[in-house]
Amino acid sequence: MKSCYLLIAAFTAMMLVGCGEDKQKELCDFSPAVDLTEVVQAYEWYNNYQGEDKDSLLQAKLLNDLPDPEEVTWLLSDTSFVVHLPQYAQSTHPFLSFAEDFYNSLLLGWNLWTNEEIWFHSVVGDGICDTEDIVASTSGISLDFLKNTDIKRAAQLYQNSMVHYMQDDNMLQEEEEPHLPFMLLEAYNDTIDAKVYKFYQNPELFADTLDSVFNLLSELAKEKISKYTEADTEQQLKVMLTELNSCKNFDEQCALWCNWTNNPNSISENFWILAVGKRLMDSGLYHPQINKIWFIFRTLCQSEFFGLSRTSIIPSDYYNTYRRKCYKTCLKRIEQHPDDVIAMYCAYSIAGRVNVIRFGQNYFGNDAMIEAVALMPGRYGAMDEGEDSEEEGFEVDTDETAEPIE
Repeated sequence: MKSCYLLIAAFTAMMLVGCGEDKQKELCDFSPAVDLTEVVQAYEWYNNYQGEDKDSLLQAKLLNDLPDPEEVTWLLSDTSFVVHLPQYAQSTHPFLSFAEDFYNSLLLGWNLWTNEEIWFHSVVGDGICDTEDIVASTSGISLDFLKNTDIKRAAQLYQNSMVHYMQDDNMLQEEEEPHLPFMLLEAYNDTIDAKVYKFYQNPELFADTLDSVFNLLSELAKEKISKYTEADTEQQLKVMLTELNSCKNFDEQCALWCNWTNNPNSISENFWILAVGKRLMDSGLYHPQINKIWFIFRTLCQSEFFGLSRTSIIPSDYYNTYRRKCYKTCLKRIEQHPDDVIAMYCAYSIAGRVNVIRFGQNYFGNDAMIEAVALMPGRYGAMDEGEDSEEEGFEVDTDETAEPIE
């Protein structure tokens, strides 16, 4: 069975772009479009309302589940991130049978890593949290939700090692020791990788396949995105919201949304992008780029509402609520279409993406801005026109920025 899936994966990667409408029909459910009338009406209200409280009222209308920055906790201290999938416990499908432990073990790793980042900043920076509180939060997380014995043993070792590292005052003084947390995370992920059904042999094939899907499905929105770009500047947002609400199906909506986010004209429209993206994810419907919708939603939400500095609030629990929703939609698709390798790739990339990193590739803040450039290269097209753009480190998105476990 495994060899069959691997052949399908390789074949799919080669054939996606050349198959046109037939391949689109194979990849998509073409579910009914999400009703966005509420968003369109909110836009009309916002344009006509003259009160000074219009922004706060708009947020309450369209993004009413955003966490209050004053109430967001810095530390992971419970297992609220866990997904329960009893319906797949006895599945014979190699991905579905491991889907619960796969997701939960990875999220545990990302969340403990987030705690370590808070600890690191606290001891070398402004003291966001006391070491004692971070250690207590990290060590107090029960691992009973993990079912696989090997994964659970590896998780316990990872948890204990991180706690020991944070408790040892000498660790940061050793030249090699600051790299230890990443080495611990990497070793833990290697254990997960050894257990998960490895339905791709080559990370480049994985990324190229998702790129091909994006390019193919972009065609679904070609006509509507043209209406947006050709409209007068002051009318573009209205045109986009109207076109989104008039889409024939959910897949066309998702394709249009992804094209919209990647358009340089949409930089000032992030709030509306988030409002629509939230409704697409809340629908519980599947699209082959639902992973990308969540990625972009998260990075724009962080940029717009919670900040880009290393000391900014990063509401991982909030973002992971939508991560869980998108992951489940992929599993439903796999359940109904057991040979859909793209849906497996999509689910894999959702679970495999780390939380927003404080100390990553961005030397001046958290990685939300780095993710924005990678995920929406069209917004930064001017950078690509210069001869030095490559040297500046802005790479065209390969779509799979999900930190695949190798």
